[in-house]
Amino acid sequence: MTEAGNYPLLKVKAANCRVVLSWVAGLTLENSLQHPSEYNDTKAVCCWAANEFHYCMEQSDRYFSDEYRKRVLLALDCFLTSYSALARMSIDLSRNRWRVVPKMHYMCHTRLDIVATNRNPAYYHCFTDEDFVGCVAKSSSPLHQTTCMLPVLEWYLTLLSITLQWHSDDS
Repeated sequence: MTEAGNYPLLKVKAANCRVVLSWVAGLTLENSLQHPSEYNDTKAVCCWAANEFHYCMEQSDRYFSDEYRKRVLLALDCFLTSYSALARMSIDLSRNRWRVVPKMHYMCHTRLDIVATNRNPAYYHCFTDEDFVGCVAKSSSPLHQTTCMLPVLEWYLTLLSITLQWHSDDS
């Protein structure tokens, strides 16, 4: 963990983030049990909620079951509420806060999407975009930077065509 300006900054790869998140949730729970305070308890709830959100996505298919839908919505509600409370407490305690306003906006929209569609964000949000960036990087790395755009676009369109054909065959 490093400091960027006045904010703590945690840099991890997307694949490792789940493991780190689970570890942080356990660490904050342990800290809350050893040093009970409203601030520590709220941190533990916030980290649990973020971890639970990711766990529910991992355990679910494209659409949430009733059980996982309830769990993921509870986790999102707890995360949004506890993070807002932590931001207020941090100001009162003059502590550094995570700069996550865009993430809060993302989480609010994710919650609204789940309520409206019951779809698992792991299948259509930035999680799949991150996988796509990795695929594009692999396919474009052997090409010259001034001429790589057309072959990468053709490659992506071919994969998209195959994927759409595969999904239409499932229907």
